[in-house]
Amino acid sequence: MKHSKLVLLTAMCGIWFGFAATTIGQDVIEQEIIIQPKKISENLLASRLLPPAASQEPGNAVPVLLRVTYEMTNWMINERPKLTKELAERDPSDAELQAFDFDHFARQIIRAGNMADANWEYPLHGSRPYDVLLPDAQVMRQFLGDGMTVWIKQKIAKRDFAAALQGIQAQLACARHLSATPFIVCQLFGNTVSRHALDNLELLIQQSPDVENMYWALSVLPRTIGDVSATIEWETYAFRKMLPSLTEPLPELGSERWPLISGEFIKMMEYTSSERYNATEIQVLTKKLDQVASRFLQEELDWTNIELEQAAIEERVMRWVVVQRHWFDLQIQQMSAASIPEALEIHRQIKEKSDRIMQETGSKHDPFSGASRPVIMCLEFHRRVRFLQTIEAIRDHAARNTGELPDSLQQLKFPAPADPFTGQAFEYRKTGKDARLSYPPVAGDPNPTRSYNLTRQ
Repeated sequence: MKHSKLVLLTAMCGIWFGFAATTIGQDVIEQEIIIQPKKISENLLASRLLPPAASQEPGNAVPVLLRVTYEMTNWMINERPKLTKELAERDPSDAELQAFDFDHFARQIIRAGNMADANWEYPLHGSRPYDVLLPDAQVMRQFLGDGMTVWIKQKIAKRDFAAALQGIQAQLACARHLSATPFIVCQLFGNTVSRHALDNLELLIQQSPDVENMYWALSVLPRTIGDVSATIEWETYAFRKMLPSLTEPLPELGSERWPLISGEFIKMMEYTSSERYNATEIQVLTKKLDQVASRFLQEELDWTNIELEQAAIEERVMRWVVVQRHWFDLQIQQMSAASIPEALEIHRQIKEKSDRIMQETGSKHDPFSGASRPVIMCLEFHRRVRFLQTIEAIRDHAARNTGELPDSLQQLKFPAPADPFTGQAFEYRKTGKDARLSYPPVAGDPNPTRSYNLTRQ
């Protein structure tokens, strides 16, 4: 019986390795941006993209967001299937996009965006913190992202730019509401909605010189749309919550609690992944995990051969797992608080260590570092905002120079912000009447890079 539990433990170690994201090639997002000349307002408080606290309506936005889906049963049955990503990506003049009725939902989303709080009442402190269903968050991602994008494009087609901006503001505010729960998936959902909002802002500022310059409004947006630090702290808490037999200080050598801890660990793995290894892979992984754990205990924790013999294989492997988890959790917490170049360097170190563990154990999956990549993905919000702020500074220059684009970013009256990922200026090159604005390259960045061709109206 003890042997079978060990085999399952090592299988689940492999499953945990599958919890992290896979590596993909970096995409390049290219856009044509029409520069509509517009001066930056001298009134620094003229507008905001997120409502200031003093102007927010007291109360919980969540019931407002959820109630509309239950009040519109016929719409949910007949019309919601038409709300697709493909529809939201169409041109504002598209007839099918224009015909889609989302006005009732948009009004409620705008109201929710102006509310101060968002409490989704998920059971964060239950005995199974990973076993929480989020179907409402999935629906909200679609409504706040695709639905509001359709509505904003409808307003742009009608040249109701004030309403379109109101919709963008609601998207950003509700993206923050969607990120209010400290689950990584909620942060990523909120980040997706905020990406829609910034896409729509890019579209809006190209429509007319009458569209307000958002330089100052962009300058005061937060670094991430949600509280990433709180999310990483919760991930650390959730891991320990799922292992109630794992205490501080750790159980003594040879304690009977180690098999209990390994059993709890097995159950946790069942909640976080559905990956399975075959019998041969399990045997190989079991042997290599014990080899890695035993070497670590001797070299890093100064264990003797006698101590290794006194510890069962479950204890040796779990002691190694716990120490590794502590290291990765600490690094990821530091990422959430560090400067972005520092966070990128920590992310590189995390990946390097993960790759080394994979090679040593023969695991097919990335170990321990599942939260590292989402942190960098959430931080990209700040980079995108600063990129857009640079475009707004260029619009200001064009308004002051008969529509001409600057020869360099140094010519701008209002400074172009530095790229948060590199600390350098965004890459800018003028070619004739047009110009190219791009992200500087960053090794190891999992986010898409951007390269925009700027043209004069």
